[in-house]
Amino acid sequence: MSLRATWEEPGMEMRKMWRVVLAVCGTFVLLGAQFVAAGPAGAVWGLVHVWSESAYDSTATKSRTTLCPAGKRVIGAGARVDPGNPMVSLVHVEPLYDGRGVTAIAHEDSVGYSANWLLTAYAICASPLAGYEVNWGLGASGTSPKVTGVVACSPGKRLLGFGGGVQAAPGAVVLTGVGPAPGVPDAVEVVGEETEGGYAPTWLVNAWAVCANPVPRLATVSESLPASSATWATDQVNCPAGTRMHGLGAKIHNGFGQVGLSWLQPGAGPRDPALLQATTLAFEDRTGLATDWTLETHLVCAS
Repeated sequence: MSLRATWEEPGMEMRKMWRVVLAVCGTFVLLGAQFVAAGPAGAVWGLVHVWSESAYDSTATKSRTTLCPAGKRVIGAGARVDPGNPMVSLVHVEPLYDGRGVTAIAHEDSVGYSANWLLTAYAICASPLAGYEVNWGLGASGTSPKVTGVVACSPGKRLLGFGGGVQAAPGAVVLTGVGPAPGVPDAVEVVGEETEGGYAPTWLVNAWAVCANPVPRLATVSESLPASSATWATDQVNCPAGTRMHGLGAKIHNGFGQVGLSWLQPGAGPRDPALLQATTLAFEDRTGLATDWTLETHLVCAS
């Protein structure tokens, strides 16, 4: 198990502008910063954790939107499929463009799943922050079976939360990564991969970054489980003492489109309001994967 925590203290506020930087194995189209709001500087106030559920049935595609309480804006997004299983995967876990909430979407695979299941969408919300923005980019796959996009915060602003999704025929592409961009400060990396057998049409990746002016005791925590060929993997990662979770994500390494995300869950359980930790879960597809793969969990925590 590998655990990394990087602390970042507030610096001077820089000029307010937006910039989205995108890099992808294919073609990427910039769509920009969708929402900007001003608020008090300093610590994150009014932090709350809200959720809502879809119907519990055998519908092949489920979508759920959870709105923040009045006067608050989303800083982190999560979702969970119940029961977790190889036949259903998350494909969108995204803040709304205006910061009012979170939308999650999950698909059954191309074969389908006859049993009932439900989707929960989680929104981590707070009182409006100084320099708050939601940045968005859109990427196209071309002929690549794997697309990676990077969306950055505006200069001088810090990353608080992640979001991402894939757009393709149900069961054709899985979301395999939402988290910090390696080597790019205050940026989000989103990864999508074609499932076994490939997918000929062009498909899309959405990448989202929730940013604001610096806040106290900002920490990015990343933990990787040991590589394994197990059919599923789950991890629970804690924020540093004295901080609470603002954003969460996960990445699957070496899954080759045959491992999908089932849980990006704030808290130790599905209704844990404390925001001190997050739980992630990933499954191999129904045919399995003989080689080793890794589940990596990412948190952004602050005072």
